[in-house]
Amino acid sequence: MLHWVENSANLNMTQIQIVVTGSRGKSSVARLLFCALSSYGLQTWARITGVVPRELSPFGERAILRSAGGHVEEMRWWLRSLPPHAEAVVLENSAVAPELQKLPSCWLKNPIFVITNVRSDHQDAWGPGEEGAVLALTQGIPRKSTVFIPESTSSSPLLLSVLTQKQCQIHIAAFSSLETCVMWKEENMAIVRDILSFLGLDPKLGEEAMTRLLPDIADFQEIKFGENILAVAFSANDVETTQRLFESLRWLVEDTTLLFNNRRDRPERLKAFLPWLRRKDWKKVYLMGARPFCGHEGIEYIKMVSTQEFASFMRQKKRVLGCGNVAGLPLEYLLEYTYKRCKHA
Repeated sequence: MLHWVENSANLNMTQIQIVVTGSRGKSSVARLLFCALSSYGLQTWARITGVVPRELSPFGERAILRSAGGHVEEMRWWLRSLPPHAEAVVLENSAVAPELQKLPSCWLKNPIFVITNVRSDHQDAWGPGEEGAVLALTQGIPRKSTVFIPESTSSSPLLLSVLTQKQCQIHIAAFSSLETCVMWKEENMAIVRDILSFLGLDPKLGEEAMTRLLPDIADFQEIKFGENILAVAFSANDVETTQRLFESLRWLVEDTTLLFNNRRDRPERLKAFLPWLRRKDWKKVYLMGARPFCGHEGIEYIKMVSTQEFASFMRQKKRVLGCGNVAGLPLEYLLEYTYKRCKHA
């Protein structure tokens, strides 16, 4: 692993270097940072993974094509591909193993860190609960680093304790007074706004650019099918976030149909969602994607194999909250929807 400890020579003179880490929402924050920093005329590059790995640059957006699954080496490869004149670089830390969290700080010089949240995830590698997430993710934060966290994440005493022990400069981003942003975007924009101020930039220009930014492919959004609506929460991944997104809709539970997209390689996620899915007050609960080995009372499995069938299902329901996993048919539909939206923008 010695070759991983090399700094990326092209970036030694880059003025702004930011690493985004956390359990959820990394790509959304990185995308907002790219949008905001670019609005000042800075030559900005960003790498996001999300549902589709991409590079964002002054030349536009391009997919990062993979011949196999994701690998931490992709981060170093991408950093070394950037031009020497890059003025700002935003890197999403896609490492999972705790011992690999430190790699971005080996390749970058004193970057700013963002910790989006420390919700339970990757329990096989991190251990259970919030404690496992905190202890894993903070392995990537060097001593005396500058760290930005949202107000909601600051409620973790363990996270604050670990960062304090590391003598980090902690910035807690409070919500702004904007009423036009959905909850998750408001939280992420608060982080970016504070980073802009820290960098000596007037946050107003960046905030205006972020407000105009269209939702990303799988961002939480409402898609209309005639008079019916699909609330896209497929990429939320955990029950707590999904519940918060649902509450932001202000829909009546008894008027809401749940659609859980199941993945064969994510059985623990369905298990974690089951108590929430089994609530008696939902209008109806459907399960799509990989069919589980056993049925679940009150949950109806529905087989859909095309985006046309997916859209047809939505046109038959008044209010649908899509959740669980985005990979598979939901992502196929969202890619088509995003392409059509951008084409007619």
